[in-house]
Amino acid sequence: MAATKREGLAMKKSDIRVGKTYNNGKGDRFCKKRKVFDEGVKLIPPGQDDQDCVKCQKTKTKTVRAVRWTGFAAWAKGEVE
Repeated sequence: MAATKREGLAMKKSDIRVGKTYNNGKGDRFCKKRKVFDEGVKLIPPGQDDQDCVKCQKTKTKTVRAVRWTGFAAWAKGEVE
């Protein structure tokens, strides 16, 4: 699994791109991957404040969810190439 040069560190919002897949930096069976396919205020789940969100899909289970940029950037440790 290839990742960006920032592998192992929390990423910044500016590092995250729509259409790219990111991982949590854990090896082997604990590695999780999520593909980002949308972004913006329009994705805010009910009950959350007005922060921008990113919509992502888990690559293994195909589960889709909208999460805050800060949470996704903290989770993501590298881009999968």
